[in-house]
Amino acid sequence: MIMLYLYLQAMKNKSAHGAVIDYSASTLAKEFFVSRIHVNRIIKSAQEAGYLKDRGDGRLSVYPAFIELVENYAGLYFAYVTHYINVVPKERRHPHNVTSTV
Repeated sequence: MIMLYLYLQAMKNKSAHGAVIDYSASTLAKEFFVSRIHVNRIIKSAQEAGYLKDRGDGRLSVYPAFIELVENYAGLYFAYVTHYINVVPKERRHPHNVTSTV
C-alpha cells in the first residue's frame, strides 16, 4: 500500500526524470497503521535499490525506475488474478465458457 501511495503521489508530479514528492515517515506510518521504523526501512531499501532518494528536506525524489516497477508489478498482479479467477471479457466468451458472478 505504501508503494502504491508513493506511486500515486509521484504520478501527480511526474516529469521525464521521475518526480519529487512531499514525504513524512510519521504521516505514512499513521496513514497505514505501521511504525515509523517500518516506513523508514522501506524507504531505505528502495533507496539502496535505486528507486528513490530521500532528499532530507521532507521530500523524496522518485525515479522512473520506481514508476516502471510499480506499473510492471500491477500489470503482472492483475494478469495473474484475472487468469486464476477465469475472467473472460464478454466479447471473447463462448457459450461453453461460463464465468460465474456473485
